[in-house]
Amino acid sequence: MKILLLGDINSIHTQKWALALAASGIDIGIFSLGKSKLAWYQNIEGISNCNESGFEKSIFKSSAISKINYVKLLPALKKAIRRFQPDIIHVHYASSYGLL
Repeated sequence: MKILLLGDINSIHTQKWALALAASGIDIGIFSLGKSKLAWYQNIEGISNCNESGFEKSIFKSSAISKINYVKLLPALKKAIRRFQPDIIHVHYASSYGLL
């Protein structure tokens, strides 16, 4: 089974979910709007970053402008879905990633 997590790759919550699911044999793809600060997932089998071209965190400071930046990444999300071919897409945070 493959699950695509839409959430902040730098969030400890996203990391815990990804690690627990990967440990149970599920292939995990993470699509994050922000760039990864640490490549904590690189040496863990079953976890991959599906969006290497995320924004720097500072671009999300202004709420009105940040929503536009979410929409700008929609083509990248569609590409990640086609490439990863998940069985399930889990969106973490309805007010940001849920917009996509």
